[in-house]
Amino acid sequence: MRLSTALAALGATAAAALPQVEIKGNQFYFTGNGSEFKIRGLAYQPGGQSAFKSDGNDKFDPLSRPDQCRRDAAVIQSLGANVIRVYNLHADLNHDECVTVFNNAGIYLMLDVNSPVVNTHINKENAKSTYHHGYLENIFKVVEAFKGYSNVIAFFAGNEVIDDKKQARDNPPYIRAVTRDLKQYIKKHSDRFIAVGYAATDTRSASGAGKDSVVDLWNYLGCSIEGEEDDMSRADFFAVNIYSWCGDATFEESGYPELVKDFEKTSLPIFWSEHGCNEPVGSPRPFNEIAAMYGRDDMVKTFAGGIVFEYTQEDNKFGLVKMADTKDTESSDVELMKDFDNLSKQYDDVDWNKIKNIKTENMQVVPPPKCSSDMILGKSNGFASDFSAIPSLPSEAQGFMDDGVTGASPGKLMDTVDYKFPQNIMDSNGKQVNAQFALVEMPDAKVNDAPSNKGPGGSSGDGDESAASSVALASAALLAPVVAAIAAVL
Repeated sequence: MRLSTALAALGATAAAALPQVEIKGNQFYFTGNGSEFKIRGLAYQPGGQSAFKSDGNDKFDPLSRPDQCRRDAAVIQSLGANVIRVYNLHADLNHDECVTVFNNAGIYLMLDVNSPVVNTHINKENAKSTYHHGYLENIFKVVEAFKGYSNVIAFFAGNEVIDDKKQARDNPPYIRAVTRDLKQYIKKHSDRFIAVGYAATDTRSASGAGKDSVVDLWNYLGCSIEGEEDDMSRADFFAVNIYSWCGDATFEESGYPELVKDFEKTSLPIFWSEHGCNEPVGSPRPFNEIAAMYGRDDMVKTFAGGIVFEYTQEDNKFGLVKMADTKDTESSDVELMKDFDNLSKQYDDVDWNKIKNIKTENMQVVPPPKCSSDMILGKSNGFASDFSAIPSLPSEAQGFMDDGVTGASPGKLMDTVDYKFPQNIMDSNGKQVNAQFALVEMPDAKVNDAPSNKGPGGSSGDGDESAASSVALASAALLAPVVAAIAAVL
């Protein structure tokens, strides 16, 4: 029995919180040692949008189902991901066990505050009608529910709220208002920094929104109205859901050079909030963009990483793993797909030590530009350019801002948590491989910046010792008598 398997069988001792992640210039960084933090993430919504159920007492979301989280955290840890993005969440459910499992696996969370239910998202077709105190109460509840988990590092104020010319004209002021409201609420009611940003549609080829609209939205959300860095309506980061690198395309064919040129002077972090084109549909994705994203100097300097879409196979065929029972994602066995193998191989080939050694003290920080209608390239096409049009906080919501909201289920990392899961995991050839996916608890200040339960790994914390060997050494002394007792009866 491997030590990691013994740990999983026994249940974990208390694990420390992950290092705090903040922002400097156009990069995320670890507060403690000033090293850059590159996002290497997965979109996590087993069951797709149906993973969010809002019916009476039977409601659930992807982070309220512990058996599911234990299984998936072990699989995601083995891949080497350090972030999951979760889209739809209930503020009144308990998420302690799931979030603790991901924390102890060395994985951060980036969360969308919106959900599909009426009054819990900005309606892109009529943003004005849905920006009201009821909507703000709900998103503030999401903040309340998750602000206590130290591995929650970001909230998305919106996702793909602009797809056409009308939306490009009407919706940017509401995106900026929601960003402001979330940032002000966090500043007043949280004891730590949590970033707030936006996930945009890649509209470069969508003529209805204007080919420059993704750049215009970056300019619109990233500038400072008064020229100050602490402008509360300015986004902390800007992200793009991008699918332009397909199959065996090259860097040039994917349009990435254009992206580097457009964003190289960014004053805030930019990353891919979704990526991983699946054309032709049904063919395994090679994920050739990974080598460029984390290996080319121009990409590493300009962008802060990316989030692969998505963990589970759904009707849209973007999955890395496949559920045996698509109607019961919590209890289902899981089969790794060729996409998982290909992404794992791409990650293995990246020189992560080179990235981990980048220090923000050597970074040239670009100050935020002062907002001006002149920076909007598509102004003549109707893209929003009036920064005085950003709506004020509705008066009915001022009490929430002043006193905080009630009705959420405030979360807290658990002192101990069980890592055992009853489901089976099969590799892409159908062979059961459960023993290879025992979650390894990360020691203090260690992030899953290498596949920690898949042979020797690395970390982004201080020191060069691998995370896997660190936890083994730290646990061996404490658990030696117990492991010996287990061995005696095996």
